[in-house]
Amino acid sequence: MSKRIALWNPYLDIVGGGEKHAFQLCDYFIKKGYELTIFWDVDLRKQLEEKLRLKLPEHITWLPKLTTYSALQKMSVLRNFDVLVYVTDGSYFFSTAKQTLAFCMVPERKLYRMTAKNKFRTFRWKWICNSQFTQQYLENWGIDAKVIYPIVSITPSKPRKTQSGTTLTFLSVGRFFTHLHSKRHDAAVAWFVSFITAHPAYAGSKLVLVGGLKKEDQKYFDSLRKFTINHPNVIFKPNVPSHELESWYLRADYYLHFAGWQVNESAHPERTEHLGITPLEAMAYGSIPFCYKSGGIREVVNDGENGFTFRSLEELSQKVIKVNRDPQWQARLREAGAKTVVDTFSDVAFEKTMSDVFPTD
Repeated sequence: MSKRIALWNPYLDIVGGGEKHAFQLCDYFIKKGYELTIFWDVDLRKQLEEKLRLKLPEHITWLPKLTTYSALQKMSVLRNFDVLVYVTDGSYFFSTAKQTLAFCMVPERKLYRMTAKNKFRTFRWKWICNSQFTQQYLENWGIDAKVIYPIVSITPSKPRKTQSGTTLTFLSVGRFFTHLHSKRHDAAVAWFVSFITAHPAYAGSKLVLVGGLKKEDQKYFDSLRKFTINHPNVIFKPNVPSHELESWYLRADYYLHFAGWQVNESAHPERTEHLGITPLEAMAYGSIPFCYKSGGIREVVNDGENGFTFRSLEELSQKVIKVNRDPQWQARLREAGAKTVVDTFSDVAFEKTMSDVFPTD
């Protein structure tokens, strides 16, 4: 009889990097013969495969969201599973699955209130997280979590065309929204406009903003469009298919990442970038990342070695100008960026970490 793994992710319809990471955790078990069940009210296969660029197993069982079950019903249904992967939203329950993996995506204090009741409910659970940054905060809150980095496995469908000169393409990728760890497209736009104004040699450059857009975030998106009405070289690309996203990665000279901009990290770690999947994807495609120095980004980008970090807009501007004058440095950065992804975020590295933490044989 086949073993069974279940996924309960209350954020599944967000369809972001964290959701892809959760599926990678499940896939580790699926490759070992486990059958997948997803707790969600509708079949999201098409949306997940397109937006996350992954291939789900042919057979998936879909059950109602776990929040629709009573405590006794949860215990009854979970008893049928060998493994439950739960992306925690701060609600804890007694799991009767043989093994429960709590995946911590966001270092937000309110999600990890380890009361006596919650400690009892979760005493058999294993905790995992996406970065050393998140791990540090979980440890402060009484949770011992293991870091399992996501897989960033990218083989470009065609070679990139390296440009030279001062007509550049800047790219920023991330959902258009303002809450939690917002990607701060507004800050990227403000910097870009001021940069090409202060440095006319770069006036022919463009900034491309790619990201998911949901109905509830339309107002924010419209405000960005309004701000750039006189700047046609700021290009918005909401809800693009994966092949178009790849084309922008391949065309981008430099990648901009403003998540965590001007956030008090100690007070609000949840508003920073917890790791940084899109900067890693940019590296894999040969684009050089420029990232605001906060959160998990410091585990990904080593300033001047595989990309750049910055604390101010002026620092960002000066680093862009300096590296743009040095093609050999650019080549070294691109090579080092690709090596970072292969060495730390490959499927081989992921499999090794998972087998160390969760042996299944």
